[in-house]
Amino acid sequence: MILLVNGEKLEIVDGANILDVINCLENKSEFFAVALNKNFIPKSQYVKVQLKDNDQLEVVTPHPGG
Repeated sequence: MILLVNGEKLEIVDGANILDVINCLENKSEFFAVALNKNFIPKSQYVKVQLKDNDQLEVVTPHPGG
């Protein structure tokens, strides 16, 4: 299936969850938040939320210094 992750297309296996996508990304920061189709998802739900074709994920990390 194809997802849009931070504005870029990502092909991932059917049935993947948010944690599967996080593990594919190069961002290894321990501090980040994830929005699925513009709704923030709690970390406790990353394994439970199964993604669908054309879902949009935004993975954001804080940057010090505002």
